[in-house]
Amino acid sequence: MTSNSYYMPQLAGIEFSLYKFIADTDKRKNDTLQYNWNSYGEEQFVGYFYLDKTEFARLQKEMDTWAFLKQQKPLPLMIYQIEHFIKHKYKLNNWGNPNEIYDLSSILRTQRTNEAGLARLMAAVFYIMRIRCQLMLVNDRDQYPLDSNIVKPGAASNILLYFPDLHQALAPTEVNYQLPYYPPAWAGIPALVASDTLVDGITRVKTHFANTPMPDYTSNGMRNETEIWVSDTATRATLQGYQEFAGYADAQIKMALQAMTIDPKTTYNGVLLLKPDRNDIIDVKAENVEWSPVRANAPFTLRGKYTMPDFARASGRELRVATGSLLAYQYSPIKRLAPSQETIDLPYPCYFEKKVIVHLPKGYRLKNKNEFNIDLSNIDPLVGLRVNAREDAGTVVLFMTEWYKQPLLQGASRAAYDRMQAVIENLEKTDLVLEK
Repeated sequence: MTSNSYYMPQLAGIEFSLYKFIADTDKRKNDTLQYNWNSYGEEQFVGYFYLDKTEFARLQKEMDTWAFLKQQKPLPLMIYQIEHFIKHKYKLNNWGNPNEIYDLSSILRTQRTNEAGLARLMAAVFYIMRIRCQLMLVNDRDQYPLDSNIVKPGAASNILLYFPDLHQALAPTEVNYQLPYYPPAWAGIPALVASDTLVDGITRVKTHFANTPMPDYTSNGMRNETEIWVSDTATRATLQGYQEFAGYADAQIKMALQAMTIDPKTTYNGVLLLKPDRNDIIDVKAENVEWSPVRANAPFTLRGKYTMPDFARASGRELRVATGSLLAYQYSPIKRLAPSQETIDLPYPCYFEKKVIVHLPKGYRLKNKNEFNIDLSNIDPLVGLRVNAREDAGTVVLFMTEWYKQPLLQGASRAAYDRMQAVIENLEKTDLVLEK
C-alpha cells in the first residue's frame, strides 16, 4: 500500500497516508486490553472521514453536477443547503448489503445508504468543499453523560458533525433536523471530539472532550399575534391569529406534520391557539411546512381565522373577554409542575412572545389594566416574564414575553420558575374587563 492510496480532501495536493495509523490501531486492539477514548475517537474519525481514491474521484465528479455549490453564499447557508440536499436525495436503507450502502461509490450510484454511509457522505462533501469539520460522538442527556475518566465507547453512539468556525453542529443521520438544530437531548452535554491535523505531511487524529453546542434561547420559541373582534350583543367572537415557530419548536412541529396527511380543516386544528372546532374555522394557511432547500431555517408559520363561542360575556355595563387563555398558552417544552425543590431539566432553552389586540365595541374602555401589568424580568438571571397592557383609540393591546435561558433550572431559578408558572396560571383565569 503506497502513500498516495489515501486522501483527506481538505489536504488535496499533499500526499500522506493513514495506513500506518490504521495498522497501529488494529495491532493495539489485538495486543492489549487497554482501549481508551483517544483510540476510539481515532478509529471513528478514520471510519467516517477516510476516503480511498476511487471514492474521492467519484464524489468529486458527482459534486460537479450540484449547481447550488457553484453559487457564492455565506458559510452557514452553504452547510445548510448541503445537509438539506443530501438528506433529501439519498434515502436511508438499513437493510441492504452493509458494504454497498457504506461505500460512497455505491451510495452515489443507488442513492440509498445506511446511517453510517449518510454520515460518511456528508463528511466527505464538507472536506472536498474545504469546510472545516470535526466529529462529535455524544450520548443522550437522559442517559449517563460521557466521562473522560470512564471509557465506555458504546455510550458515544450519536454522531454530530461540528463546525468550529461557527460553533454549530448538525446530525447527519437525523433527517428531521437541519443545522444548527439536532435532537435537543444531545445538546449542551459532554462529547468526544475527533479532528485531524497535519504533522510532517502525515495526517494525525487528535481527540478531546467538549460540550456540544446549545442554540441560544432567543432562537427557540414561538411568537403569537391574535386580533379579536367582540360585540356586546353576541358571545361569539372572531379571532385572527398569526403563529411563528422558531428553532427547536419549529423542528418539532415540522416533524409532527411530516407524519400526517395535511388537511387544513383538521391537521392544523391542534396547532391553532385555543384549538377551535373544525366547523368554527373560517380560514387557515400554513407556510414552510417542510425545511426549505434554499432558505435556512425558514420558520413554520400559521395564519388562521376562526370563531370562538362564549369568548365574550356581557353583564350590565361590563363586557368580559377571555384573553387570559391566549396569554397563558404555552408550547412544549414548558410544562406546569407543582412547586418543588427538585431540578427542572427542560428539553431546550426557549422564549414565548404573545400579542393580543382587542377591537372594542363603541363606547367601551379597559377597566382592569393593572391586572395585565406584571414585571418579573429581574427575579432571576435565567428565567423571566413581563406583561403589559396599552389602550389606544378603540383597541386594547396586551403584550407578554417569557424566557428560559437554559434547560437546567435549580435552586433560586427553580423557585423563580414556579413563581412564573403561578402568574401564568392566574392569567389564564383572568378576563379582560371592558366597561362603558
